[in-house]
Amino acid sequence: MKNISVIIPCYNHAKTIAMCLESLFAQSLAPSEVLVVDDGSTDELDASLAPYLSRIKLIRQKNGGGPVARNRGFRESTGAFVMFCDADACLRRDALERLFRALKDHPGAAYAYASFRFGW
Repeated sequence: MKNISVIIPCYNHAKTIAMCLESLFAQSLAPSEVLVVDDGSTDELDASLAPYLSRIKLIRQKNGGGPVARNRGFRESTGAFVMFCDADACLRRDALERLFRALKDHPGAAYAYASFRFGW
């Protein structure tokens, strides 16, 4: 089963959310669902998300911070596997596939964590 939910807590990331979503939709192993939790954004997030509304589940809430947004997304997700993704992250094309494979190859593992690099 490759039922993967990706949860993106988002607060005022109108400038980066499209890049993040494009990297998710280009994955070699596609997510089953992408949930964007708008944590009370006050920027132009709606305009940035408009082209993706048919491909994401948008959840809106008043600002409560990242952990609250992640928990809300988790409660509303349906995947057997869950990935939390920051709204300014740009994933390598094989990120989900490699994380999924790590968990499948190590059934006793509770989570997999990818390395990352700051900056462009």
